[in-house]
Amino acid sequence: MNSYRGGGGGDLLTVGAGLPKDSLEGRILWRTDRDLRHYLIEAIRRQGTIHPQALGEWKFVPEKWVEEAAKRDAELLFR
Repeated sequence: MNSYRGGGGGDLLTVGAGLPKDSLEGRILWRTDRDLRHYLIEAIRRQGTIHPQALGEWKFVPEKWVEEAAKRDAELLFR
């Protein structure tokens, strides 16, 4: 979990899971001074070449808004 969520950001742990805010610090098992980006870069360097692929398992809702926004964005980006 990232520091934003672990510190109660977005109310995921407090409102969502019902944990008292003052209990969050005591639940942290490990902490680092590096961000997630550092560890992703490190893992990719160890693995070497990666071949990411879109899974197509998510979408924007409501879809009607996306159709209109995608047309505007395409015009702006690729005209």
